Amino acid sequence: MNKKLKIESNLFEGYSLLALVTHLKDYRLAYFINDELNFQLKKYDDLSISGKESAFSWYYYSQGSNYLRCMLISNIDEKGRLIPGQRIDFFLLFKNIVDKDQLSGILTSLRKIPGIMAAFEIDMLTLRNMDVLLEAIEMHELGQIIKPMIKQKKPLS
Repeated sequence: MNKKLKIESNLFEGYSLLALVTHLKDYRLAYFINDELNFQLKKYDDLSISGKESAFSWYYYSQGSNYLRCMLISNIDEKGRLIPGQRIDFFLLFKNIVDKDQLSGILTSLRKIPGIMAAFEIDMLTLRNMDVLLEAIEMHELGQIIKPMIKQKKPLS
């Protein structure tokens, strides 16, 4: 008798994606998030996705190499949306978030920011091509953050 083993894997384990609806410009939003969450989001080169002519603003914050990382990514460009069909202005992508309570606290804090009309979590499994987008984001992080730090021999902070 043959037995079949199924391996179930969540491609997005360790990641959480929050959606923000706001009229704020990226730099103002980053300022308010930094103030409210005590982060230090910093602007880097825009995120470009292969096959798209668009470039999306990209901010980054890390508490260390094995700790929380946060990326603020614009969903809107003059030429289109990063994730089409979503009426979302920005995404906050978290990596290595500890638990749902921490995420819930972040959402509560984000909703206090003037100018944010809505903030909610998105199930990454429901978004089409999210794996491709996540790969592009990780490659961008590698090029913007990790490689320069390796060259300078600095720890990721």
